[in-house]
Amino acid sequence: MATENLNADLSKRVVMRTGEMQWAKSGPSATVERKRCFRAGPQESGSVTSIVRYLPGATFPKHPHPQGEEIFVLDGLFCDERGNHGPGTFLLNPQGFEHAPSSPEGNLILVRLRQYPNAIPGVTRSQEALDTNALPWTDESRNRGPGVSQKLLYPLPEDSPQNEYPERQWVEKWNELSSPTPFISGGLKYAIPDTPDLVDSH
Repeated sequence: MATENLNADLSKRVVMRTGEMQWAKSGPSATVERKRCFRAGPQESGSVTSIVRYLPGATFPKHPHPQGEEIFVLDGLFCDERGNHGPGTFLLNPQGFEHAPSSPEGNLILVRLRQYPNAIPGVTRSQEALDTNALPWTDESRNRGPGVSQKLLYPLPEDSPQNEYPERQWVEKWNELSSPTPFISGGLKYAIPDTPDLVDSH
């Protein structure tokens, strides 16, 4: 299958205004829709970032997640075998995880697929389900400048083997006077919930 990329040139800054994009059917379910923002690789086996919407009563057949999955619940209720996850829930499902998600009331979620392989021998990624509403804000904002605070989501505390992986996931809060310092290297992908945009900056 030919490679079909979308915003996959990581040397370029991209802004996706998802509020202006059209919904498309997602997989086999007619009640789950997506707005795709990033894809690197083939249609059904590449790395993907999407905004996904479950309509009220939506269900999705049980499926595996090769190379893992990351979900952030923006609105509504996301349900699977682990329970019911409301707005502000961060889910990291490691390689090999399977579930059959649903939503009785509908939801809006940010989803990243195939971006978390167990690439380090002997270090299996942990499965995470965090209610970010219960986490404290800290001023340790990765040198992002004054007025920026954060909640660290992944990896686990500093003594965890998870720190051998390069990814760092966190939620940021900016006040009205903040002017965050740009990232110089390593890249950054973030969603702005109040303005349904997704920015991919490298």
